[in-house]
Amino acid sequence: MNSKKITYKGLGIVMVLFFIFSISANAQWNVPDHVKNKKAPQDATYELIKTGKSVYNKKCSSCHGQPGKGDFLKLNPAPADFGTSDFQDENTEGTVFFKLDEGMGGMPSFKHQLSETDKWCVTFYIKSFDDNFVVKGEKSSSIKTNLTVSSDNETKKLKVKAEFEDKNENLKALKGADVAFFVKRYFGNLPIGNAETDENGNAEIVFPDDIAGDSTGNAEVIIKFKDTDAYGNTTVTKTVSWANPVHYENPLNERHMWGDRASAPLWLLITYFSVVLGVWAVILWVVFQLTRINKLAKK
Repeated sequence: MNSKKITYKGLGIVMVLFFIFSISANAQWNVPDHVKNKKAPQDATYELIKTGKSVYNKKCSSCHGQPGKGDFLKLNPAPADFGTSDFQDENTEGTVFFKLDEGMGGMPSFKHQLSETDKWCVTFYIKSFDDNFVVKGEKSSSIKTNLTVSSDNETKKLKVKAEFEDKNENLKALKGADVAFFVKRYFGNLPIGNAETDENGNAEIVFPDDIAGDSTGNAEVIIKFKDTDAYGNTTVTKTVSWANPVHYENPLNERHMWGDRASAPLWLLITYFSVVLGVWAVILWVVFQLTRINKLAKK
């Protein structure tokens, strides 16, 4: 009797969970009419769209993927692909902002996670895939940026200050930019860390303890922006002496079959030259005999 009660109880729990899942899967957005016509407090610009793309990649791309690529998570219901014409036709600026603000089901609300400006920037980025969306200003491939690198030997920290040029060519702090750190290697760069710049444009990482360097412990570090589309290919290198010294030995210094002549044993040299001289002697003897046969044939 107890086993039957347990079975019925388990089936009841499964049915309740299935009912809840079915409701969430079939849930629909209920967007008020007055929200659909809501406009942003400022015009969309390419710079704001770049900011929106950066925020989107951090907060949204893990589920929605890259717009138009179809690489969203396979969930039920499936996350929207913002690059499709169906989505763009059905969603206005106000609708996109509303959905970011409210959330539904598996999509969280960003009402208190993002500022109003960031939410409008993400909205601009999503709507930029609409052919009819109007963007003010001129499109530029990237802003002019600058990276200044310093180091702290006591803490083994690499510190970066990121700046950009405004319209008056004045350098200002670049906040919210992802900076990547690499150690130079012969067959590609080894990533050792990433950091996001703060409000003052500063970012830092601690140099790892397990990085191999040259014989004196030096390593060449390469610092650059991750988002080259937004911030360009600005790259800075700095040599630090915090790596683990590694002494490389030339294998040719030992006695190997592929060693140089100075390290080869005498018997091997005698054998080698004897074989070479013997081969050439046979070749010359064959040529000599062919010459003799040719002369005899002419007599």
